[in-house]
Amino acid sequence: FKRTGQLEKLEHFYNLHADGTSTMRDAARMSKGFSASMATLRSAWLQFADGNLAEPIREFAEWLNSVDQETVQNWLNIAKYIGIAGAGLVIASKGVALIANMRRAFGKGGAAGAAGGLAGSITPVPVYIVNGRGAMPGGPDASKNKGRKPGRSRAGRFLSRAGTALGGLVAGSGVAIKAGYTALAGTAAGSAALVGGAGVAGYGAGTVLNKAFIEGTSFGDSIGRAIANGMAALGNDEARASLDREARYEAMQGELQISVSDDRVRVRRMRSRGMDMGVETGRMMREQLQDASFRGVPFFVEERDLSGGRRKVVHEYPGRDKPYVEDMGRKAKPFSYQCYVLGDDYLAAAQALENALDRFGPGELVDPWIGRTRVDALESRRKDHTKKGGYAEFSIEFIEAGDNKQPAAVVNSGAAVSSAVDALNEQATAVFVDSFSVAGQPRWSVDQINDALGSLAQQIRGNTARLLSQIGQPNLLAASLITAAGSVVREGELALLAFERAINIGKGLPTISIGSSIDAGRARNQWAMVSLARQAALGQAAAAASTTDLISRDDATQLLQVADAAIEQLQSDVDPFGQPVDSSIYYAMSDIRAALVRHVQQTGLQLPRLRQFTPATTEPASVIAHRLYGDALRDGEIIQRNRIRDPGFVRGGESLEVLADV
Repeated sequence: FKRTGQLEKLEHFYNLHADGTSTMRDAARMSKGFSASMATLRSAWLQFADGNLAEPIREFAEWLNSVDQETVQNWLNIAKYIGIAGAGLVIASKGVALIANMRRAFGKGGAAGAAGGLAGSITPVPVYIVNGRGAMPGGPDASKNKGRKPGRSRAGRFLSRAGTALGGLVAGSGVAIKAGYTALAGTAAGSAALVGGAGVAGYGAGTVLNKAFIEGTSFGDSIGRAIANGMAALGNDEARASLDREARYEAMQGELQISVSDDRVRVRRMRSRGMDMGVETGRMMREQLQDASFRGVPFFVEERDLSGGRRKVVHEYPGRDKPYVEDMGRKAKPFSYQCYVLGDDYLAAAQALENALDRFGPGELVDPWIGRTRVDALESRRKDHTKKGGYAEFSIEFIEAGDNKQPAAVVNSGAAVSSAVDALNEQATAVFVDSFSVAGQPRWSVDQINDALGSLAQQIRGNTARLLSQIGQPNLLAASLITAAGSVVREGELALLAFERAINIGKGLPTISIGSSIDAGRARNQWAMVSLARQAALGQAAAAASTTDLISRDDATQLLQVADAAIEQLQSDVDPFGQPVDSSIYYAMSDIRAALVRHVQQTGLQLPRLRQFTPATTEPASVIAHRLYGDALRDGEIIQRNRIRDPGFVRGGESLEVLADV
């Protein structure tokens, strides 16, 4: 198609071979033999004229002598004009042919055609595999193309046309003039016959020489190349471009080795220079694809359709020309397949695939192109066919499957501590109600209980009058003691101080010597009040610790140490009669310890550690905070931790505890 402009059979593209060295060898050979050929042609023509034209010319001259002078002159005039007209037509036709060839070679159409031919030859060369079974249905057999002559480039044909035009004109004109001169020179009728004979003989001889020796040969290409070189030397751009394309064409080389077996095409060797080569077999090579299946059920894929993108929301606002686009993440990728199952048992295979599609939850899909992936089957359609031995066609739509990721459940450790404290208060109240009673006690014994209760109220900052009024009502007295025990937590102080106060409740009260049952009752009541106040204060300290914002990991560690020591001490208490703490209270305090440990681990392990810092000079705490943290407003942390009495004058040379990992 590139050479003739016509769509020819595909077999013209096979066995293509371009070798520039052959063209140059042919040109050298033809240039050497051209002079000998022209000399032989001249000798043959002279022998032909002497042996065949001498007698007819003599007889023609005698006949002319028998005719009167006026008639002969008229005939000669007529022949002269006819010869002039014929010669003019021949020369004109040759000129027109020359101009046409030159225009095709160098004009718009010719340049475009030549450029198109060369440009097309530099693009990837299609190689069609036709001797492979099933590779290109209906394609011709490459074996039919053996023995074909290799084609010539568009640039070669362009150079050949120029050589053909010039060679034909020169050869025709030279032979015609020589023949006319030999036959008719020196006669009265020669001037007219010379012109006519030149036209007739020149046209015939020029045509024979052009067809036999010049047109379509490497010699014609050589003549055209010589013309193009001459025009390029004179500055003709079209000639230069044509020569450049011809050089590139001759420099192109390619080698392709393939093998076809079992409906598979394999490239054994592919090498090229000056052009791009590629192999298109007409089908995807199967070894590059995987066998398709879903949940282990195989099927054949005819085509697959994928889609994707981003989930974006476009926000447009009044008075703004450009919107704001909010990216909500990647879209879920759907997989759509046109597939089928076939074979003698295609009904069973189709039913197995349908069952796999109907199963609950995601499954593993083996995609021929991307391999294994987890998908959910959204929708499927099945169509059964009776032709071609029977097969079932499916249209299936999958979508990629993901995990059901939900926010991780985090235990509210502070609430767990609060629940453990409530359980301790409940158990402590029950034990207190069972053990405390002033019924049957003499007045002086009740007064001593009131005195002890008053001292206890002062330690826990309770309402003494209310407590004294409830001494005969254990339930109300227990509730008031638990409420008053909350005073161990002081605002602005560290939570660990509350644990220290809790274990010190009851210290300073008189020790009761048990000498009678009245003394035993008084001792039991005093111990019940102190134990309840301690246990309630421990619970309030733990609750306060669960709501305190810890500053450092060291604070968290110290808090756990102090809380554990306080709980262990209260669990090891014994009453005046040597009895240990009630088991229900013991386990309730253990629950508080466990809840508090979980809370501190959850909130305090990511906190920064403490380090020692010693200011060089005396300066305000705000200056130290700015130097350490870049924030002067954090001076309160330094003041509280180091219990600085005058924040405006922090002594230089004294070590301070400060946060390290900030």
